[in-house]
Amino acid sequence: MSSVEKSIEVDVPVSAAYNQWTQFEEFPRFMQGVKSVRQLDDQRLHFCAEIAGKGVEWDSVITEQVREKYIGWRSESGAQMETIRESIEVDVPVRTAYNQWTQFEEFPQFMEGVESVKQIDDTHLQWVAEVSGKHREWQAEIVDQGPDQKIAWRAVDGNGPNGVVEFEPLGEDKTLVTVEMAYEPEGFTEQLGAKVGIDSRQVKGDLDRFKQLIEVRGVETGAWRGEVHAGASQHR
Repeated sequence: MSSVEKSIEVDVPVSAAYNQWTQFEEFPRFMQGVKSVRQLDDQRLHFCAEIAGKGVEWDSVITEQVREKYIGWRSESGAQMETIRESIEVDVPVRTAYNQWTQFEEFPQFMEGVESVKQIDDTHLQWVAEVSGKHREWQAEIVDQGPDQKIAWRAVDGNGPNGVVEFEPLGEDKTLVTVEMAYEPEGFTEQLGAKVGIDSRQVKGDLDRFKQLIEVRGVETGAWRGEVHAGASQHR
């Protein structure tokens, strides 16, 4: 197959550019030859177009819809979400670091305020935590996961953070772990906390405890080596 790749700069925030592009049925307004686009569901589109003077129809499948790389988008209410990014080097192989992170139910061992994480299935987690002194529960969906590379998730009900953790090998026995999260502060305390860096310090503390946990053990307590693309799991 032949391929074409073009780029352009637009003078609007990334959230505005991304959000407009998700309005698939408006593609005919700027795509030459496209007569209509009908969104069948969250992952499938039906195109009608005229190409080289001929009417053509086809279905397209969205295999991986990355929402501004999962970070920095606007919430369902339209509010700009706070973002946090922290990294740490851990002295274990990338496979070990990644495998340990897939053990979601062990998160309370190193994540401050997290009381429990229950894995419902390959792509859904039920969280219980204390945030700014308040009890909070939410469900998260894993939308993209690649072994030894990354795990990305979103809060299903908007009550928790969205985010991605990435793993980069720095050698045979050293890995860079980067966590990036976005969330909508609910009240003044959380907004103030984000402004003075409390949340960033908490994430850094979580990473410090993860580093200590995995380096002391030296090996992971378990592993899930499947993949997730567009919210659908694939076992390896």
